[in-house]
Amino acid sequence: SNDNGNNNADDKEIGLDISNVEIDTSDTPLAMQVTLLESVEQCFSSGRKDVQENAMKTIYEIIQNCGHVLKDGWAVLLKLLSNVATEHPDLVSLGFKSVQLIADDFLGNLELNVEKYFIDNNNDDDDDDDDEEEQGDNKQEEEEEKKEKGGDIGSFLLCIKCLADYAMQLADVNISLTAIGTLWAVGDHARQQMNNDSKVANAIWIIVLKQLELLSLNDRAPVRNCALQTMFTTLVTHGEFFSMKTWGKCIAVDGIVFGVMDGIERKCTLGDNEEKNSNKKNDGEDDYMIVHHSRDTTAKQWNETRVIAMKELSRTIRSFFAKLNDMEFFGIMWAEILNI
Repeated sequence: SNDNGNNNADDKEIGLDISNVEIDTSDTPLAMQVTLLESVEQCFSSGRKDVQENAMKTIYEIIQNCGHVLKDGWAVLLKLLSNVATEHPDLVSLGFKSVQLIADDFLGNLELNVEKYFIDNNNDDDDDDDDEEEQGDNKQEEEEEKKEKGGDIGSFLLCIKCLADYAMQLADVNISLTAIGTLWAVGDHARQQMNNDSKVANAIWIIVLKQLELLSLNDRAPVRNCALQTMFTTLVTHGEFFSMKTWGKCIAVDGIVFGVMDGIERKCTLGDNEEKNSNKKNDGEDDYMIVHHSRDTTAKQWNETRVIAMKELSRTIRSFFAKLNDMEFFGIMWAEILNI
């Protein structure tokens, strides 16, 4: 028991030593930030619950005290926090505390490399073959650069992915809902970028909306309904600042919105078929009981989601009808809406 006590003491000392480094962080080389934070990551990888909890607490202290000077270290922290969301359900609440702190206070400190994901966002639709060939070469160079940096895609994008991971986790539905709300805040942050670079702002909106698209098809009704409403609220609130290209990616027939609508429709059809097959296997009193308790069936929950989606889509179209009517794909989009 003494050995265990000593180990716990050592673990706490590790956490305190790392946190105390914040005094000299402003003069610390960027490589030292990464080395220091990777040491926390190694401690976390020990597999010991007490060490992992101390590592999470240490990360929170580092962000709280040193977030304003962190640069390359953000990628290490965010990847570890994403790992907590996907692999360690018992530590989700501790991990999300740090993610919320980052999203609330340090979004402006995160590196934003939207070109690595959306190179075409900065090019016109009518790029010629030479541009495409050059873009292919650029992609190869970026892949090599990404490998050298350990897969760094920009800490801002990692933060969005991290929030999506916490929205997807199954340990705590309240954390999922809060993470979706925080994604909305990231979209609001993009609006603040309009004065500096409208292309960057539009790229952020697309990244956030794509994450909300995935969450809008989540198996948990509260999560998907929250994501669905957040996605359409983002469109309605910030749509006036969207470029035509961004609107195309959102509302074209093969875009984000109709991708969600098609997915919901497939889930509704599948749920209705499963419910019909289930009812055929029962008769008499059992059949009565199934009808009596059918209010909370999966099929009915998906139908409720479909109603929400239709209302939100109608709201979006009404809000921007004049703008959308001028787009070349409006006729096809309108026909698709009428077919839903």
